[in-house]
Amino acid sequence: MQPATNMNGQHPGRLATASAHRLPAEHKSIGEPVRVSAPSAADSLALRGRGEIVAPSLATVRQQGSGSSGIHVVVDGAAERPGDSLFKRAFAEQSRGNFERSNELYESAIALPQAPAEAFNDYGVLLLQNGNQLGASEMFKQALKRDDKNVDAWVNLGDSYNAIGHHAEAMGAYARAGQLDASSVAVKDRLAAEYAAIGDTAAARRIYAEAVNLSPKDPAVHYNFGKYLQRQREFRAAIHEYQEFVDLAPGKFSAENIAMIRRYIVVLGPYAK
Repeated sequence: MQPATNMNGQHPGRLATASAHRLPAEHKSIGEPVRVSAPSAADSLALRGRGEIVAPSLATVRQQGSGSSGIHVVVDGAAERPGDSLFKRAFAEQSRGNFERSNELYESAIALPQAPAEAFNDYGVLLLQNGNQLGASEMFKQALKRDDKNVDAWVNLGDSYNAIGHHAEAMGAYARAGQLDASSVAVKDRLAAEYAAIGDTAAARRIYAEAVNLSPKDPAVHYNFGKYLQRQREFRAAIHEYQEFVDLAPGKFSAENIAMIRRYIVVLGPYAK
Protein backbone atom coordinates (compact mmCIF):
# COMPACT_ATOMS: atom_id res chain seq x y z
CA MET A 1 0.00 0.00 0.00
CA GLN A 2 2.52 3.81 2.18
CA PRO A 3 2.45 6.15 5.51
CA ALA A 4 3.80 8.42 2.76
CA THR A 5 6.71 10.81 2.03
CA ASN A 6 6.42 10.09 2.18
CA MET A 7 6.48 12.38 -1.68
CA ASN A 8 6.99 9.43 -1.73
CA GLY A 9 5.66 9.75 -0.06
CA GLN A 10 3.36 8.01 2.10
CA HIS A 11 3.14 6.44 2.65
CA PRO A 12 3.53 7.60 1.08
CA GLY A 13 -0.27 2.90 -2.67
CA ARG A 14 0.80 -0.50 -3.74
CA LEU A 15 4.22 -0.08 -5.23
CA ALA A 16 4.47 -0.27 -9.00
CA THR A 17 1.09 -1.89 -9.58
CA ALA A 18 -1.89 -0.58 -11.47
CA SER A 19 -4.36 -2.08 -8.99
CA ALA A 20 -2.94 -0.14 -6.09
CA HIS A 21 -4.65 2.57 -4.11
CA ARG A 22 -1.99 4.95 -2.96
CA LEU A 23 -2.37 6.87 0.24
CA PRO A 24 1.00 8.66 0.26
CA ALA A 25 2.69 10.24 3.24
CA GLU A 26 5.70 12.06 4.28
CA HIS A 27 8.73 10.03 4.85
CA LYS A 28 8.30 10.76 6.95
CA SER A 29 7.56 9.09 3.39
CA ILE A 30 6.50 6.48 1.94
CA GLY A 31 7.00 9.24 1.84
CA GLU A 32 5.99 7.68 3.04
CA PRO A 33 8.37 6.74 0.41
CA VAL A 34 5.60 9.01 3.50
CA ARG A 35 3.97 11.34 3.52
CA VAL A 36 -2.47 18.57 1.35
CA SER A 37 -2.68 21.59 3.55
CA ALA A 38 0.11 23.93 2.62
CA PRO A 39 1.71 25.78 5.52
CA SER A 40 1.51 29.52 5.76
CA ALA A 41 4.20 31.54 4.06
CA ALA A 42 5.57 32.40 7.48
CA ASP A 43 5.86 28.72 8.42
CA SER A 44 7.23 27.55 5.09
CA LEU A 45 9.72 30.28 4.42
CA ALA A 46 10.84 31.30 7.87
CA LEU A 47 14.40 31.38 9.07
CA ARG A 48 14.61 29.22 12.16
CA GLY A 49 17.15 28.65 14.91
CA ARG A 50 20.76 29.41 14.04
CA GLY A 51 19.86 31.03 10.75
CA GLU A 52 18.78 27.71 9.27
CA ILE A 53 15.83 27.51 6.93
CA VAL A 54 13.14 24.95 7.60
CA ALA A 55 12.03 23.04 4.51
CA PRO A 56 8.34 22.54 3.84
CA SER A 57 7.33 19.23 5.38
CA LEU A 58 6.82 16.33 3.03
CA ALA A 59 3.40 16.06 4.63
CA THR A 60 2.48 19.40 3.05
CA VAL A 61 3.50 18.55 -0.52
CA ARG A 62 1.46 15.79 -2.11
CA GLN A 63 0.41 14.55 -5.48
CA GLN A 64 -3.02 15.59 -6.68
CA GLY A 65 -5.60 12.96 -5.87
CA SER A 66 -3.52 11.55 -3.01
CA GLY A 67 -4.84 10.53 0.34
CA SER A 68 -3.36 11.34 3.70
CA SER A 69 -1.09 8.46 4.57
CA GLY A 70 1.89 6.69 3.12
CA ILE A 71 0.46 3.24 3.38
CA HIS A 72 -0.17 0.73 0.65
CA VAL A 73 -3.59 -0.84 0.30
CA VAL A 74 -3.90 -3.84 -1.99
CA VAL A 75 -6.93 -5.01 -3.90
CA ASP A 76 -6.17 -8.44 -5.27
CA GLY A 77 -7.57 -9.19 -8.70
CA ALA A 78 -7.00 -12.94 -8.47
CA ALA A 79 -9.74 -15.55 -8.42
CA GLU A 80 -11.98 -15.65 -5.38
CA ARG A 81 -10.46 -17.32 -2.33
CA PRO A 82 -11.92 -17.94 1.12
CA GLY A 83 -12.25 -14.59 2.81
CA ASP A 84 -12.02 -12.56 -0.39
CA SER A 85 -15.61 -11.37 -0.20
CA LEU A 86 -15.25 -10.16 3.38
CA PHE A 87 -11.87 -8.63 2.59
CA LYS A 88 -13.20 -6.71 -0.40
CA ARG A 89 -16.24 -5.51 1.54
CA ALA A 90 -13.93 -4.34 4.33
CA PHE A 91 -11.80 -2.45 1.85
CA ALA A 92 -14.88 -0.84 0.31
CA GLU A 93 -16.02 0.38 3.72
CA GLN A 94 -12.51 1.59 4.50
CA SER A 95 -12.47 3.57 1.25
CA ARG A 96 -15.75 5.23 2.22
CA GLY A 97 -14.38 6.19 5.62
CA ASN A 98 -16.64 3.77 7.50
CA PHE A 99 -13.84 2.63 9.76
CA GLU A 100 -15.96 0.95 12.43
CA ARG A 101 -17.73 -1.28 9.91
CA SER A 102 -14.48 -1.87 8.05
CA ASN A 103 -12.84 -2.96 11.30
CA GLU A 104 -15.62 -5.50 11.92
CA LEU A 105 -15.32 -6.95 8.43
CA TYR A 106 -11.54 -7.22 8.60
CA GLU A 107 -11.81 -9.01 11.95
CA SER A 108 -14.18 -11.51 10.33
CA ALA A 109 -11.94 -11.90 7.29
CA ILE A 110 -8.72 -12.60 9.18
CA ALA A 111 -10.51 -15.10 11.46
CA LEU A 112 -11.00 -17.45 8.51
CA PRO A 113 -8.44 -20.29 8.18
CA GLN A 114 -7.43 -19.31 4.65
CA ALA A 115 -7.52 -15.55 5.09
CA PRO A 116 -5.40 -13.94 2.34
CA ALA A 117 -2.26 -11.98 3.17
CA GLU A 118 -3.88 -8.90 1.65
CA ALA A 119 -6.60 -8.93 4.31
CA PHE A 120 -3.99 -8.70 7.07
CA ASN A 121 -2.06 -6.04 5.15
CA ASP A 122 -5.08 -3.83 4.61
CA TYR A 123 -6.35 -4.30 8.15
CA GLY A 124 -2.93 -3.17 9.30
CA VAL A 125 -3.34 -0.07 7.16
CA LEU A 126 -6.64 0.70 8.86
CA LEU A 127 -5.09 0.26 12.31
CA LEU A 128 -2.12 2.44 11.43
CA GLN A 129 -4.40 5.17 10.10
CA ASN A 130 -6.15 5.12 13.46
CA GLY A 131 -2.95 5.36 15.48
CA ASN A 132 -2.62 1.72 16.53
CA GLN A 133 0.99 1.19 15.44
CA LEU A 134 1.53 -1.98 17.47
CA GLY A 135 -1.64 -3.61 16.17
CA ALA A 136 -0.73 -2.56 12.65
CA SER A 137 2.75 -4.06 12.95
CA GLU A 138 1.25 -7.37 14.05
CA MET A 139 -1.11 -7.41 11.05
CA PHE A 140 1.76 -6.74 8.64
CA LYS A 141 3.78 -9.53 10.26
CA GLN A 142 0.83 -11.87 9.86
CA ALA A 143 0.56 -10.89 6.21
CA LEU A 144 4.25 -11.72 5.76
CA LYS A 145 3.80 -15.11 7.43
CA ARG A 146 1.41 -15.90 4.61
CA ASP A 147 3.45 -14.27 1.86
CA ASP A 148 7.01 -13.35 2.79
CA LYS A 149 7.61 -11.82 -0.63
CA ASN A 150 4.82 -9.27 -0.31
CA VAL A 151 6.63 -5.99 -0.97
CA ASP A 152 3.70 -3.88 0.19
CA ALA A 153 3.56 -5.61 3.56
CA TRP A 154 7.31 -5.12 4.05
CA VAL A 155 6.97 -1.41 3.22
CA ASN A 156 4.00 -1.05 5.53
CA LEU A 157 5.82 -2.85 8.32
CA GLY A 158 8.69 -0.40 7.86
CA ASP A 159 6.26 2.52 7.99
CA SER A 160 4.74 1.21 11.22
CA TYR A 161 8.20 0.98 12.80
CA ASN A 162 9.09 4.43 11.50
CA ALA A 163 5.93 5.85 13.08
CA ILE A 164 7.21 4.91 16.54
CA GLY A 165 10.83 5.88 15.91
CA HIS A 166 12.24 2.36 15.60
CA HIS A 167 14.62 3.21 12.80
CA ALA A 168 16.73 0.04 12.84
CA GLU A 169 13.64 -2.16 12.47
CA ALA A 170 12.21 0.15 9.82
CA MET A 171 15.45 0.01 7.89
CA GLY A 172 15.44 -3.78 7.98
CA ALA A 173 11.91 -3.93 6.60
CA TYR A 174 12.64 -1.41 3.85
CA ALA A 175 15.87 -3.21 2.97
CA ARG A 176 13.95 -6.45 2.51
CA ALA A 177 11.41 -4.66 0.32
CA GLY A 178 14.32 -3.31 -1.71
CA GLN A 179 15.74 -6.79 -2.17
CA LEU A 180 12.40 -7.95 -3.53
CA ASP A 181 11.92 -4.91 -5.76
CA ALA A 182 15.22 -3.20 -6.54
CA SER A 183 13.52 -0.82 -8.97
CA SER A 184 11.15 0.70 -6.42
CA VAL A 185 11.83 4.41 -6.02
CA ALA A 186 9.42 4.67 -3.08
CA VAL A 187 11.38 2.02 -1.20
CA LYS A 188 14.66 3.78 -1.92
CA ASP A 189 13.25 7.08 -0.65
CA ARG A 190 12.18 5.45 2.60
CA LEU A 191 15.48 3.62 3.03
CA ALA A 192 17.48 6.78 2.37
CA ALA A 193 15.44 8.66 4.98
CA GLU A 194 16.20 5.95 7.55
CA TYR A 195 19.92 6.21 6.86
CA ALA A 196 19.67 9.96 7.27
CA ALA A 197 17.80 9.49 10.55
CA ILE A 198 20.63 7.40 12.02
CA GLY A 199 23.31 9.79 10.75
CA ASP A 200 24.72 7.74 7.87
CA THR A 201 24.73 10.67 5.46
CA ALA A 202 26.91 8.96 2.86
CA ALA A 203 24.47 6.06 2.47
CA ALA A 204 21.49 8.40 2.49
CA ARG A 205 22.96 10.56 -0.27
CA ARG A 206 23.88 7.51 -2.37
CA ILE A 207 20.40 6.03 -2.15
CA TYR A 208 18.61 9.33 -2.82
CA ALA A 209 20.81 9.73 -5.90
CA GLU A 210 19.92 6.19 -7.00
CA ALA A 211 16.23 7.08 -6.70
CA VAL A 212 16.73 10.18 -8.88
CA ASN A 213 18.61 8.13 -11.48
CA LEU A 214 15.88 5.50 -11.51
CA SER A 215 13.06 8.00 -11.91
CA PRO A 216 14.42 11.32 -13.19
CA LYS A 217 10.96 12.53 -14.26
CA ASP A 218 9.37 12.00 -10.85
CA PRO A 219 9.04 15.38 -9.11
CA ALA A 220 8.60 13.79 -5.68
CA VAL A 221 12.01 12.12 -5.92
CA HIS A 222 13.70 15.45 -6.63
CA TYR A 223 11.84 17.07 -3.75
CA ASN A 224 12.98 14.40 -1.28
CA PHE A 225 16.59 14.64 -2.44
CA GLY A 226 16.44 18.43 -2.27
CA LYS A 227 15.18 18.39 1.29
CA TYR A 228 17.99 16.02 2.28
CA LEU A 229 20.62 18.21 0.58
CA GLN A 230 19.28 21.28 2.32
CA ARG A 231 19.65 19.58 5.68
CA GLN A 232 23.28 18.96 4.77
CA ARG A 233 23.56 22.69 4.00
CA GLU A 234 24.30 21.94 0.33
CA PHE A 235 22.05 24.79 -0.69
CA ARG A 236 23.05 25.09 -4.34
CA ALA A 237 22.42 21.40 -4.94
CA ALA A 238 19.18 21.59 -2.98
CA ILE A 239 17.93 24.47 -5.12
CA HIS A 240 18.70 22.44 -8.24
CA GLU A 241 16.55 19.55 -7.00
CA TYR A 242 13.74 21.87 -5.91
CA GLN A 243 13.81 23.49 -9.36
CA GLU A 244 13.52 20.03 -10.93
CA PHE A 245 10.46 19.51 -8.79
CA VAL A 246 8.94 22.80 -9.97
CA ASP A 247 9.64 21.95 -13.63
CA LEU A 248 8.17 18.44 -13.42
CA ALA A 249 5.30 19.00 -11.00
CA PRO A 250 2.61 20.65 -13.20
CA GLY A 251 -0.30 18.25 -13.60
CA LYS A 252 0.96 16.07 -10.77
CA PHE A 253 0.98 18.50 -7.85
CA SER A 254 -1.24 21.43 -7.08
CA ALA A 255 -0.43 24.95 -8.25
CA GLU A 256 -0.35 25.94 -4.58
CA ASN A 257 2.38 23.40 -3.83
CA ILE A 258 4.41 24.46 -6.85
CA ALA A 259 4.15 28.12 -5.92
CA MET A 260 5.22 27.31 -2.37
CA ILE A 261 8.41 25.61 -3.57
CA ARG A 262 9.11 28.46 -6.00
CA ARG A 263 8.97 30.91 -3.10
CA TYR A 264 11.17 28.61 -1.11
CA ILE A 265 13.81 28.55 -3.84
CA VAL A 266 13.94 32.35 -3.67
CA VAL A 267 14.47 32.26 0.08
CA LEU A 268 17.28 29.70 -0.25
CA GLY A 269 19.04 31.65 -3.00
CA PRO A 270 21.26 33.86 -0.77
CA TYR A 271 22.45 30.79 1.12
CA ALA A 272 23.74 29.19 -2.08
CA LYS A 273 26.27 31.93 -2.80
